[in-house]
Amino acid sequence: MEYHRTFQIGQREAMDFYLYQALRHRSLGAVGFCAVGLLICWLYSAQAQGSPVSFAVSMVVTFVAVLAAILGGYYFTIRNKVRAAIRQRGRERYPQEILINGFGLRCTASGREVKVAFEKIREIRETGRAVYIYMTENDAWILPKAQMEDPAAETGRLREIFDMVIESQRLHMRKG
Repeated sequence: MEYHRTFQIGQREAMDFYLYQALRHRSLGAVGFCAVGLLICWLYSAQAQGSPVSFAVSMVVTFVAVLAAILGGYYFTIRNKVRAAIRQRGRERYPQEILINGFGLRCTASGREVKVAFEKIREIRETGRAVYIYMTENDAWILPKAQMEDPAAETGRLREIFDMVIESQRLHMRKG
């Protein structure tokens, strides 16, 4: 039972992670805000004379426009923060070495080595682009699938390892 790989973490990987975080934690609020926009549109449209089709179209356009504005705001805010962090760090990419074995997980990045027992891992989440190993609610090690030699095989291997050592309520990986 072992997995070992070095990933290059840069702007793209950081952007993917922070966008995932924003959508994961704020999507319900964004949809709620859009629903309020729909309600306001409905209230104003109810006063106007017009066809039901134009009314429905205006509702859909309002929902999409508000949602696009919210998502665009997330994207540009996160992009600016990631770029500022890269400027502050002084380099665009850094290597992140991950070793997972029977003793736990070891991550070496930016000259620091961290060893963590499996019980200390908060949760593990898999997306279409990466596997995130969370140490806190907002901090995770990023394992980008695009940098894996065989993403299906490697994520399958990670699933096997984590299924053995992480409780199911902390493990959010795709099946198959």
